[in-house]
Amino acid sequence: MKKWEYETVYWDSAISSIEDSDDFDQMLNEYGSDGWEVVSMTHQVDSSAISDTNGVSSVETYSIVIVFKREYQEV
Repeated sequence: MKKWEYETVYWDSAISSIEDSDDFDQMLNEYGSDGWEVVSMTHQVDSSAISDTNGVSSVETYSIVIVFKREYQEV
């Protein structure tokens, strides 16, 4: 029976330009060349409240959560 190992990656950047897309593709290709396969990808929004001189405001950060798997190779 095959055994699998998993890797979770948080891409902490919005993909809003061709350069961002190229960087994202390069990261995916690097994992792929090491035998990793994407099994799940979702976007995550985190909100936090911060205080400044104008009061309390909310800050949202965006990331893409990618889960990879590859066949486990015993050493």
